[in-house]
Amino acid sequence: LHWPEKEWMRGSFQYVYPAQLSREEEEGQGKANCEVVLNNWYYYEKNPDKLRNILLNNPPDPKSRPILWLKMTKSNEVKEQFSTLYYKLKDPLTTSGSEDLIKKDLHRTFPQDDFFKERDGLGQRCLFNILKAYSIYNAKLGYVQGMAFIAGFVLKYLPEDEAFWMFWQLMNHEKYSLKDFFSRNLEGFHFYTYIVTRLLEKHLPLIAEHFKESCLEVGFYTTPFALSLCSTMFRPKTTERIWDLFLLDGWKLLVRIPVGILKIYQKDVLREPATDSIQKVLGDLVNVDPNEIIKAALSVRISSKNMQKYVKQYEEQLSQSVQVRVTKHRNVMTEHRKVKRFKSALCYSLSIDTPPSSPTE
Repeated sequence: LHWPEKEWMRGSFQYVYPAQLSREEEEGQGKANCEVVLNNWYYYEKNPDKLRNILLNNPPDPKSRPILWLKMTKSNEVKEQFSTLYYKLKDPLTTSGSEDLIKKDLHRTFPQDDFFKERDGLGQRCLFNILKAYSIYNAKLGYVQGMAFIAGFVLKYLPEDEAFWMFWQLMNHEKYSLKDFFSRNLEGFHFYTYIVTRLLEKHLPLIAEHFKESCLEVGFYTTPFALSLCSTMFRPKTTERIWDLFLLDGWKLLVRIPVGILKIYQKDVLREPATDSIQKVLGDLVNVDPNEIIKAALSVRISSKNMQKYVKQYEEQLSQSVQVRVTKHRNVMTEHRKVKRFKSALCYSLSIDTPPSSPTE
């Protein structure tokens, strides 16, 4: 088996965290730097290292961030290419079969947010349109729980049609490939969890061992990071900072964040059973400063060489898993044939006609 190389796996994995700035300095420089970036986008698009340094030093101001997100995801390029598609997909006469599932999740998506909390209000209607349209576009995948938080977070910053195309890019562009995380076999999520597990074993071996002793699967911990793109457990400003870098680099930062957070809470996690402590950690993340989270995540070192090693090891693990399933299937079929032969022999020895095979045989 070959795990397909994604765009985010290429290039350097190194980040340099900047010196701490005051909030006023951060906001002022963020606005100034964003204007420079947007006015010289062709240059910064070709030099992502320089753009990354700006995003780390001076987060974008609220007005510039949505424009920057659209440019980093190339959402408007897709929108221009398929200018009428979204309106056809969201047409009330067009159905996907996922409408009831989507409606069940609307009131659960950011229920405290003013834009979404009104039942059948503007926010919920826009969110329904986006999710329904995508479930029609990708009928094989349809709608899966968790998509609503990602589409909803995008909707907080962009008009409905632009939000759809950014969500479309997050699902389909190889840099993000979120459709792999929501597929029937959750291939992307399992790969993500494997990488986080390996980083835990390397950087926090005591916690990795503590998880095993407590019989806690790492996937239980990584689920809200991966399947909602960090949109449900942090304060919005923290999620914005994470998305700034995610939209630029793909998963290079997000594989580090779960490990970085455990660095912050290491003593607390080791003090009690992992299941209990992890629940407390996830509940406390709204109180952690965004800079502290980013800084802790960037302290988790990973090289391109190690990443390629992890990919190879994951491929080997997948191959072994498939081989085990094939072997089990063969053993079952062998036992099935033995039973059939035994029935035939028994019928013959009793000098009676062999009964007809059942449909399952």
